[in-house]
Amino acid sequence: MLKKIVETIEKYQLIDHKDRLIIGVSGGPDSVCLLHSLWMLKETYDIALAVVHLDHEYRGEASAADALYVKNLCEELGVKAYIHAEPIEELAKQRGMSFEEMARERRYALFFQAAQDFNANRIAVAHNRNDQVETFLMRVMRGTGIDGMVGIPYKRDDGVVRPLLDIDRSDIEHYCKKHNLKPRTDATNLEAIYTRNRIRLEMVPYIEKHFNSGFQNTLLRNLDLIKEDVDYLKLQTKEAFNQMVCKKKHEWLIPVDSFVALHPAIQKRVLRHTIEAFTGTCQNISLKNIQGLLGMIHKNETGKVHILPNGLRFKMNYNQISIGLKEQETLKDFDINLNIGSLNVINELGLEIMIKQMSNSSNFKETQDAKCIMIDAERVNGTLKIRNRIPGDRFKPLGLGGTKKIKDYFIDHKVERKERDQIPLLCDDTHIIWVMGYQMDERYRITKDTNQFLQITFKSLQVL
Repeated sequence: MLKKIVETIEKYQLIDHKDRLIIGVSGGPDSVCLLHSLWMLKETYDIALAVVHLDHEYRGEASAADALYVKNLCEELGVKAYIHAEPIEELAKQRGMSFEEMARERRYALFFQAAQDFNANRIAVAHNRNDQVETFLMRVMRGTGIDGMVGIPYKRDDGVVRPLLDIDRSDIEHYCKKHNLKPRTDATNLEAIYTRNRIRLEMVPYIEKHFNSGFQNTLLRNLDLIKEDVDYLKLQTKEAFNQMVCKKKHEWLIPVDSFVALHPAIQKRVLRHTIEAFTGTCQNISLKNIQGLLGMIHKNETGKVHILPNGLRFKMNYNQISIGLKEQETLKDFDINLNIGSLNVINELGLEIMIKQMSNSSNFKETQDAKCIMIDAERVNGTLKIRNRIPGDRFKPLGLGGTKKIKDYFIDHKVERKERDQIPLLCDDTHIIWVMGYQMDERYRITKDTNQFLQITFKSLQVL
């Protein structure tokens, strides 16, 4: 197996001589195998290793035992260990995220933090061949384009590498047994309670038993073919982008005639490439956003503007597309009253806000996330409104236990200065109820005594 790992490392140039690596180690078979195999290859590549482990504080004594196991293993191998413990479930509730999303976010944050301390240039994580199959199936079921079908990459631009991606889970387990590593087993991995678990424990075995015993091999071969096609499409997209996008200081321009002459598949890709090139990410950009842009461009309606969720502005100007940031436009102070029980459309902010009133006997499911909260209606004092921040604003973040300045909250959450005045604050006549998209105030939370509820949801308008 070490030979196969070396082949993967060499083929995809995952590790160079004298690299310094952070290794994410949970204590399970995959990550323990990754740590031990890289330790075995330490002299071959003349590399320095350090480990990061996050105790999720989710399984009580079992979680603490995982952390102790990792600590002892690192001491035995002579590898530096960064051990952290955080209440992931509590943090997830505060941020309106799933447990898995929160855990992943914190793990990678700790990886990069440790990389700075250890002066590491690579971060090794333990995704394996079976993870590749499971990820593909998850993405297909949730809905993905062809790019999402290429699966997990062997390496990322930020230094994350996956040396075990060609290794089967059964070989990993055999390796751990052969070297008497005795990795920890997370009991939740054996329960069909998460989507990935159900795919691994139920779906894949069923397909292999009833349809194709070599299903995983077949799927992985197709992934390789898809990746070739995607690489070609990316090359064509980059060439089209370089030929037609005229870059100016504060905006970019694309001629409409040249753009609409492209194949529709390349048009979509050029738009996404432009968005990523301008803002650094395509996160939160959906197919609906791209289709909205295409509709505007093909109608060629001069003066039409399309604002994306990341603040990027597309505007039609006499047979050309102007691309810039919404922040460049002057945003005036706002203080807008809201109506309960109806949809509030606020064109100047590009927002739709829906406020529904419910009683304790209503058939509803409590929701708290970045776009939707439920509050105790009886604690609202006066009129609901949204406004931007003013000096001295404070609120009481849910779960924090005390009040905090809005300015300090934005600093803690790394909200860029230019964005802070644009984030709406939902208020009543007394307090700030919700920093919209971030956190609500503790004083308005639902309790067992709550009889009347307000469900407040917002989303961005696609065309202003």
